[in-house]
Amino acid sequence: MERQPVQVRLASQADYPAVIEVTYAAYAAQRAKSELYAYVYTETVESLTASQAKHPNWQVLVVEEADQLVAAVRVGTFNPTDTDLHLWRLSVTPEAQGRGYGKLLVQTVEQWASAQGYQSISLGALEVSPENQAMYERWGYRYHERREMTSAPGNFYAILHKPTDRKVNQTVATYEIMAEDYQQRRGAVGPWVLESLDRFKQQLAAPAKILEVGCGTGRDARLLREAGYHVLALDPTWAMLQLAKQAEVPLIAGDSRSLPIAAASVQGVWAQASLLHLPHLEFSLALSEIARVLQPNGVCYLSLKVGDGEQWHADGRLFAFHQPELVTKALAGVGLTVLDQWVVDADLPDNPPWVRTIARKEHA
Repeated sequence: MERQPVQVRLASQADYPAVIEVTYAAYAAQRAKSELYAYVYTETVESLTASQAKHPNWQVLVVEEADQLVAAVRVGTFNPTDTDLHLWRLSVTPEAQGRGYGKLLVQTVEQWASAQGYQSISLGALEVSPENQAMYERWGYRYHERREMTSAPGNFYAILHKPTDRKVNQTVATYEIMAEDYQQRRGAVGPWVLESLDRFKQQLAAPAKILEVGCGTGRDARLLREAGYHVLALDPTWAMLQLAKQAEVPLIAGDSRSLPIAAASVQGVWAQASLLHLPHLEFSLALSEIARVLQPNGVCYLSLKVGDGEQWHADGRLFAFHQPELVTKALAGVGLTVLDQWVVDADLPDNPPWVRTIARKEHA
């Protein structure tokens, strides 16, 4: 079943009844298999509220679909000085399972953890449900140690760890800090953006469903919406997404290397100066994801900086540079054929030129 546009956000106390309802529903099948999961059902709205008051750095993240909460997870530390962020009670309602919401929540926690300076993320998986540990291992978590349950002596759970992705997420952390300043400096729609949109429209007319990868503060998302497209905007940066609400389009917190939407679900992808923050080794991952979510004959637009190698900006952002012919080759490698490509001078002094590319997905 194709997933509808969703929002990942922090829960408020007003959400706690729905969070408890989601949790109970999500763990019903596990409890039917083992009474070890009975501890989940001791949590109430009152206990969740009390825990939040006792541990101010504890947070609940939720997935909201069509104004209804369908998934939740708790995150936090027991000591404010801890460098390891703990994740627990990942819950997805039975009706929403299989749509990737659990993975979406975990990825969002990972990005947030790195932005906040945590070095790793840990979680527990009961040994009675080895399929849960296997799922987390597929997501990059590794076994750390075995612990005995305090609520059920003689039963054990595995602690799994995953280091945060510092190289990419340091850039995300920088944007968390500079979001408002970035909007002030880069919020205007320049003529080069309008030129790119005009060329894009020649290849894909509105109304088409467009995913913007790296929407930032929502400037281009608003422009695409006003041009008649149905826009879904994605960004890994919480502060940017808050500002992007002004675009009045559905927003998703997500990673370009693992897009949280269904295959062949959009007709176009717009990636304006976003994939240039990925290391070269991960650029192809993002292109593969773009190809995956595009329908046959779908069109994508990329804007990258011309040059070679990678460079850290003084403010903490990673920039990777690309030669036009190598962009064409990389796109061809994932089944995308270049329709239009042009190089323009930078809009700021002492900056390298830009290469802008429009490509189409070949028939399956």
